[in-house]
Amino acid sequence: MITNVQYPGLHDVFDASDPPLPEEIQDDIEGEQETVPDLTPEDLPDSLSAQPLPINNESPQWEKTAAAVSKGIKDETDAVYRQVVNNYVQYLLDIHVIERREDFLSKLPREDAPSMIIVCIMKECDPIQLDGSVKPPSAKLQRYAHAQKIRAAMTHVFARIFNLGRVIWHRDENSGCMRGNPSCSDMVASYMLGLRRRKARLGEVMTSARAITSLTFLKIYEFNHCKENWTLQDYVPGVRSKKAEDVHKWGGPMARRQLEAIFTIGFLCLLRSDEVLKIRMEHITFHENDSLTLMLPFRKTNQDGGAPYLAFFKESTANL
Repeated sequence: MITNVQYPGLHDVFDASDPPLPEEIQDDIEGEQETVPDLTPEDLPDSLSAQPLPINNESPQWEKTAAAVSKGIKDETDAVYRQVVNNYVQYLLDIHVIERREDFLSKLPREDAPSMIIVCIMKECDPIQLDGSVKPPSAKLQRYAHAQKIRAAMTHVFARIFNLGRVIWHRDENSGCMRGNPSCSDMVASYMLGLRRRKARLGEVMTSARAITSLTFLKIYEFNHCKENWTLQDYVPGVRSKKAEDVHKWGGPMARRQLEAIFTIGFLCLLRSDEVLKIRMEHITFHENDSLTLMLPFRKTNQDGGAPYLAFFKESTANL
């Protein structure tokens, strides 16, 4: 079990004088959870969706197959994530934090699994070392984005490879043991928020997503409705080009119409990306007065689906 006595740096990375607010921690965890798409029975082959859950630490073959077909990311990204985690598991072995790979990689992670994730991120990204000392100015530190990549790899491996999903790390009332995805824990979230602040104080410029406004959608609408971008044409095979001037030549009128519909529905309904991408034609009902009703199969706040719905009237659907 990792302790602050063994590694005083684990204590120093948490600033007791300026701890993150509970709302910040919750937002961080929710953001990390959203990197793991929701799965529905439609995502799995019929022969797998009705199988019972395992009762031990070893995944049966059907579950391994289900995890393989429902990774939610490209095979190349999955391979990179696995390699990242493998490298850091070897690091944990080298510094004797664990004695076996199974001490960290497990369907039933140890109680100090969040601390192990933090140890991995500290290795390359944190100015504070495990012994509590500060790394010398000559030490090359990876950027905050690299720390996010490490955490994303951990989240993915525990969520998909070990089938822990995006369940928040919590203490089970019956067994008294910690359960869930250790990467989606208050400790890791607090650490990441503190690391971001330390990086900013060191002069690292943080990048953040720019909010999309109605003005942005107006520009998308006007650009997509140019004749060359909107008029449906016969299919013509594309040609790969690396010229800078060809960077915006992608897709075609049908792809642009589809994306505009996705963007607009997601914006008006306040949907997460994985929610809007699961909408199918059978979830939409068109009415004679040019309005439509969208019945969402599920929402984050209503996992069973059915009840939430949104109606779009003629004024709202003109851009769809």
